[in-house]
Amino acid sequence: MLLQEQIEKAWNNRELLKTAESQSAIREVINQLDLGKLRVAEPVADGWKVNEWIKKAVIMYFRFSRWKRLK
Repeated sequence: MLLQEQIEKAWNNRELLKTAESQSAIREVINQLDLGKLRVAEPVADGWKVNEWIKKAVIMYFRFSRWKRLK
């Protein structure tokens, strides 16, 4: 399954945030952001394009990383 598909599925069903597969996908997006391979927003010819699925991954990362700290 593509990374984007995994992120979208977890976004639509937050129960999936508890699964190792979803957490791994989210961590991979964060890793690729850190390496500069992905961008939440990028310039295009007529302005900026927001990569919504990446933005969703960042939001979910904060959510599940908070759960881990609370346990």
